[in-house]
Amino acid sequence: MCVFITAVLPEEADMEMLRPLLDKYEMDFSTVENTYILNQLVKGDR
Repeated sequence: MCVFITAVLPEEADMEMLRPLLDKYEMDFSTVENTYILNQLVKGDR
């Protein structure tokens, strides 16, 4: 079963700091490449 969780982080967030937590719960992350979603973000978010 797949579960998708979307998070909005500031551009300066250190994505690699999340790695230990994601590994602990056998999760992964990737950036969103969806134009519809990207257009809704506030400047400085990713």
